[in-house]
Amino acid sequence: MTTPLASIGLPVAALCVSFWVMAAAAGCAATGGGGLGAKGGADWLDKPDIVVSSDGHGDFTTVGKALASLDPNGKNRVVIFIRDGVYNEHLAIHRSFVTLRGQSRQGARIEFALARGDWTKHPDDIGQAVVNVYGDDVVFQNLTIRNTQTQPTHAFALYGEGDRTVTLDCDLLSEGNDTVSLWTKQGLGTHYHARCHFRGRVDFLCPRGWTYVRDSSFYEVGKSAAVWHSIADDPNKKFVLRNCTFDGANDFPLGRYHRDHQFYFLDCTFSPHVTRDVVNVVPPDKEQLKWGHRVYFYNCHRQGGDAPWHADNLDKAPGHPTPQQITVTWAYDGAWNPERTDAPKIVKVARGEDGSRAVLRVTFSEPVTVRGKPELVGTGPGSGQKVKLPYLSGNGSDTLTFGPPPADLAADQAHWTFDTWVGTIFASGAGATLRPVK
Repeated sequence: MTTPLASIGLPVAALCVSFWVMAAAAGCAATGGGGLGAKGGADWLDKPDIVVSSDGHGDFTTVGKALASLDPNGKNRVVIFIRDGVYNEHLAIHRSFVTLRGQSRQGARIEFALARGDWTKHPDDIGQAVVNVYGDDVVFQNLTIRNTQTQPTHAFALYGEGDRTVTLDCDLLSEGNDTVSLWTKQGLGTHYHARCHFRGRVDFLCPRGWTYVRDSSFYEVGKSAAVWHSIADDPNKKFVLRNCTFDGANDFPLGRYHRDHQFYFLDCTFSPHVTRDVVNVVPPDKEQLKWGHRVYFYNCHRQGGDAPWHADNLDKAPGHPTPQQITVTWAYDGAWNPERTDAPKIVKVARGEDGSRAVLRVTFSEPVTVRGKPELVGTGPGSGQKVKLPYLSGNGSDTLTFGPPPADLAADQAHWTFDTWVGTIFASGAGATLRPVK
């Protein structure tokens, strides 16, 4: 790859990244060590920033203490690794770019008993759910969040007002209503769920805004609807569920609505207990829907026999999309792709000054996170020797500074690489995977 050295206008012949790998963080946690792995390098991409362990063998014994330790204004991604254990905690995440990653899906458990009605009577600064998300780009991975109260009432496990919330390989559980309620202010948020299990009584996945769910399972403990959606005043907002399964203890409708909505079910499987369509619960004399009943199916089947209500009808959807067109990017109207795997691109390398010292500024196509101390390595005419420019600043932004470069280095003819033996650089935004610079 060639990248222009903007201050001189000549190409840097090779600007690339070498990554050295050692044992993954979860593996190190299992062995109790953090030393060199089999490949002899440092796996900075998988290494967490903070370890929580209830037995005292981590940086903190509670998730709450780990969250309280964060710089509230930080823009770099911070990964908090939660070792197996039951953490009886009531949490609020105010900082953006945070990942909570469990050691194992059913072993790392955040549990708390809280009915929404009780919280409303005695509100606090934490929130109405077990975990309350107020920051953007927050990721939950490989863990369980459970509201342990047992009454048939509103009982949130996960509540959110942030944008681009992601859950991956999680169990999100309640015996009450509205288990996962991502209600970004003004309903403008985007949310993504993959390989998760949702359990609850009424509307237990009930987003406002744009939501995409894939390869997940739903279990209804009562007789009400599993899912709900609201789009406020934007008819383009969508709730897409792909390759999901629905089951429950009793006969129940698939979903319901009392506001404008837009559901897409593709390649989903329903148990015999799913007996009805997404239903309208608004009395006819109070209905104020602008766009009517908008529930669309493709290749959905019910065990024991299909029903007319889930027959293919994408041809009735706005724009008549084909199944192939209903991608993640399509679901978010092109504004976000949490499944992207491409690396942040280097768009400019320029000589500059940071106070009284000379630096090289490397600008990327999006904000990036630095973990450790990656180095910019230059070889070429001038000094005739390889020079290493240590990382200086910019973590969480789209521009990182390195240096200072020696005065006798012919920067316009140098070859540049990133030596990440002691650090790595990856995209800060929330998504299904971390995306390192390549």
